[in-house]
Amino acid sequence: MLIKWLTKPVKFDQLDTWLKTPSIRVLDVGCGNHSPSTLKKYYPACRYYGIDQSRFYNLDANDFKAMEEFHEVDLGKTTNLDMLQDDFFDCIILSHVIEHVEKGDEIVFMLIKKLRKGG
Repeated sequence: MLIKWLTKPVKFDQLDTWLKTPSIRVLDVGCGNHSPSTLKKYYPACRYYGIDQSRFYNLDANDFKAMEEFHEVDLGKTTNLDMLQDDFFDCIILSHVIEHVEKGDEIVFMLIKKLRKGG
């Protein structure tokens, strides 16, 4: 368990160059399991925004401190993402979410609108 705590999660490897960009805006859909504080540990200059089905899904005070904004949205019940600005995020992380929702394709299309050109 100590090794897991000390090593950077593999899911960040593909985004390493992006995440090192100062002030990059990252949207993490399904940000539970302490993703905010973990990502900010390795990429402190990024601006982190999170969405999850519940604010109580393995998030603590450190996670909320790491986020610019948090939105509690159950994507199993809605595809409405109007609370997020269009053409705003440089990077969207969507890990282990789509397989749990019925309208995953609609969610991806809604998220594409939130991604900046070139993101």
